[in-house]
Amino acid sequence: MSRNSNSLYSKWTKNRLAGAQWYIVSPSGTAQYADLGGMFPVDSEDGIPHVYTTVAAVFAQSNAIVSGRGDRIFLTPDYTTALTAADLLSAETNGVQIIPLTVDADLGHCVAYRDTATLPQGTTGALFTVTGRVKLVGIVGTVTTAIQNQANNAKLTLDPDAAGLASVDLCATLDITNDAVGVPYSITGTFADALVGASKGAAVTQAVPVTLEAGSLLLDCSASSTGSVKWAAFFIPLDPGARMIAA
Repeated sequence: MSRNSNSLYSKWTKNRLAGAQWYIVSPSGTAQYADLGGMFPVDSEDGIPHVYTTVAAVFAQSNAIVSGRGDRIFLTPDYTTALTAADLLSAETNGVQIIPLTVDADLGHCVAYRDTATLPQGTTGALFTVTGRVKLVGIVGTVTTAIQNQANNAKLTLDPDAAGLASVDLCATLDITNDAVGVPYSITGTFADALVGASKGAAVTQAVPVTLEAGSLLLDCSASSTGSVKWAAFFIPLDPGARMIAA
């Protein structure tokens, strides 16, 4: 049976990659997973499903992946399971792209959001988990609850997973004492520059991209202060399936 050229799947993939197959991975039991199953039913000539609950299930599906065809696997934003070494090896061996659906097609990068959360109390707190290598092209924080009026030096740090790699500060410290709601934070991309923050309605755009290895992107605070901040990170995956996920 030939694929229905009028189906949503055919319209989605039309003229993108000749002959390639696209698949979506979403957590089971969610409303989104059920909706995707209805939007992208089994309608191909080979009867292969296009919506799965794990990346491994796509590779395990008979005839779903053809090496070198240009197949793609898309991950929904709520799929936060880290890709395994086997997943990454299968992708590399077969030339399959694994792409977060947080990608902004107009800007050419992905976006990860971290909901507002209280500040780490005189220690580090994880903002994002980095899986695989990514190029960080920007990160912006916004104060959502005013920060306590006491000295508190803050910075962003990457703690890599690899045992042979040391933690690295992505910026120098900034005293965030008494910052009001709406104050934005950002970095320049030059490690020696301080975290940027000012009581103004704009933040500096990161001038220098930073390559991050797999690990945790942390907010380091020197004091135990009240206050909350939300964050958004903008990145480009460098490895199959590489992404940033809110911690």
